[in-house]
Amino acid sequence: MGRNTTSRSQLIRITAAGLALGVPGAVFSAAASQGPLDESWQYLVLGVGMLTAPALSAAYASALLLLLRSSWGERTERLLTPAGRLALTTYLTQSVV
Repeated sequence: MGRNTTSRSQLIRITAAGLALGVPGAVFSAAASQGPLDESWQYLVLGVGMLTAPALSAAYASALLLLLRSSWGERTERLLTPAGRLALTTYLTQSVV
């Protein structure tokens, strides 16, 4: 894998903060679209979603990096690397043809 520029503790903090901000926003959005709130809440829900979605995305990305840097992630990488190379070879061959 590439160079690890973000430490494990930083990734854990980003994941925790992103989940703490993003999950309540997602729950609020879900409650507004499928729950008891009517369409008068639409603009507030849109604003909350737009503000909290990047935090939730950062949490997902950080959690994925933590997973990929683990021993499980290394085994998965070794397993999938040949398939990725084959896909790249196929893509480049199709482009040439």
